[in-house]
Amino acid sequence: MRSLTNISVFTYTFAFTLWNNIQPTVEDEFMANYSSSSLTNVPKTIPVHTQVLDLSHNRISGLSIPEFIYLSDLQVLNLSHNLIMLLDFSVFIFNENLEYLDLSYNNISKVCCLTLAYLRHLDLSFNKFTALPICQEFGNMFHLEYIGLSATMIRRSDFRYIRHLQLHTVFLTLENFSLYEPQSLTVLTTRNLHIVFAENQNFTFPLLYDGMSTSENLKIVNLRYTLSYRHFPSPSLMLLKKIKTTALMLDAVDLQWPIILQIFMLIWYSPVERLTVTNLSFHGPVGELTEHAFLPLLSSVEQLISLDGSMKALTLEHVRNKVYYFNQGILYRQFSELNIANLTIADAYMPHMLCPNRTSSFQYINFSHNALTDELFQNCGTLVDLKLLILKKNKFESLLKVSSMTMCIYLDVPWYVRMTWQWTQTKRRARHSRPGEQGNILQFHAFISYSERDSLWVKNELIPNLEKGEGCVQLCQHERNFIPGKSIVENIINCIEKSYKSIFVLSPNFVQSEWCHYELYFAHHKLFSENSNSLILILLEPIPPYLIPARYHKLKALMAKRTYLEWPKERSKHALFWANLRATISIDLPISGEANEYGSDATLTSSI
Repeated sequence: MRSLTNISVFTYTFAFTLWNNIQPTVEDEFMANYSSSSLTNVPKTIPVHTQVLDLSHNRISGLSIPEFIYLSDLQVLNLSHNLIMLLDFSVFIFNENLEYLDLSYNNISKVCCLTLAYLRHLDLSFNKFTALPICQEFGNMFHLEYIGLSATMIRRSDFRYIRHLQLHTVFLTLENFSLYEPQSLTVLTTRNLHIVFAENQNFTFPLLYDGMSTSENLKIVNLRYTLSYRHFPSPSLMLLKKIKTTALMLDAVDLQWPIILQIFMLIWYSPVERLTVTNLSFHGPVGELTEHAFLPLLSSVEQLISLDGSMKALTLEHVRNKVYYFNQGILYRQFSELNIANLTIADAYMPHMLCPNRTSSFQYINFSHNALTDELFQNCGTLVDLKLLILKKNKFESLLKVSSMTMCIYLDVPWYVRMTWQWTQTKRRARHSRPGEQGNILQFHAFISYSERDSLWVKNELIPNLEKGEGCVQLCQHERNFIPGKSIVENIINCIEKSYKSIFVLSPNFVQSEWCHYELYFAHHKLFSENSNSLILILLEPIPPYLIPARYHKLKALMAKRTYLEWPKERSKHALFWANLRATISIDLPISGEANEYGSDATLTSSI
């Protein structure tokens, strides 16, 4: 009877990624790793109870039954990146539990078939097959979910033995490709289809058209076409009725603009909701297609994008322009008028983008890694639904111009620009407030920033020890000193402004708090804008570096350059700790009636 262990085949597969640099070892009685061991044959010392066997990246050229006959528990076998030329599936006749078999990146050109009843994953990609290696026996592998294949030609009859299988993923590598019979792919039943075409050959576009009629998720790598635009096989409008793809990804694309636009028009009319194009190079027209001849095609695109389609997200990343002979402003207009929610154009050397002429449906825009300047979206009032705008790594001098011209609910350009805008707005309100409301006079010795999870230490140790006794310290704490009716951000900025120092209680809890990040940013801003020395760092608990999020790079820099007070665990050292802390915030506060604004009776109903 077939038995399965508690560890799934996918766990075994993941384990391979951890073994790349391990010399021949036996991990335990169930896993054996012989990867990258310069083996020319399968070892004879493999433990008999091995369930996961990695023989990848060796020089094995042949397989035989005696090498595997005693491995009756084997479930996962990785033989990728070897020199195998002939594959006889009868080698695994005694491995009835085999579920995962990877023979990719070999020199296999011929197979002798046998049904492996429980096989779920079979990878024969990146081999030397001329025709697709699909045997009649494959049709009896009813558990098969993933199949990787390679070939130099595809005919309609090639998939006939597996057309009834409900596959999750079909992966095809087509090197030195010479022939494709249209409609060959459409007999497949698979959710995901991934095609890697030959790098230096003109792409066979019926693969794209049939692929879109085959799977829900389609990815194609290496779409290159150097022939004349006149020879391009335009898609038929009848194709639109057959398309199943909703997520399309194209990688390593090198095409003329007219071809790109024709493909885009097909996709816009189709059920595709998410289009991603990476590593895109476009060129032309060169001589044969003038700007005058090209404008009608652009006009068709302009009419098209004004209509409602299925597309929700368009992503263009790593874009390169080889030759381009018409007004690029026309293209920017097409992009700006797209009726979609999400638009990404990243790493494209894009110098500008136009404001939409009509109310835009954009909710997310990512224009990172470009050459955009402060001219972007000037006097633009049509981006009314925009929630997230990402503009990192451009050529802006003052992002405040962008933030004032767009109506973003959430502006991440990046996070720090949003915080700077908040700071500026609060300062502006302070300058325009009535003279009696201006608060440049210090009212507190220190503002305390801490995570709510560290509140017991703050309330039982920090506050009592600083506020008691002679020359008591006046602390600003959010629970008692924030003013109801003002926003939390405005309260934070005002408290920092009216405090001589800002005390930050650092711990793993601190770096996981968004509000603590706000407070640290504003205090750090004050430190540089006023050339002050206002930060006091208390390390309540050690913070492992891997716990500090990337956005806390200021905290990392501060802890590397500035002295911080470490809370001692020994009670005998507490008195010295409090003495040092009190000394750093020792100052005579001016007496002012404004202190009533931040009276101790003012309480915020919800804590940070």
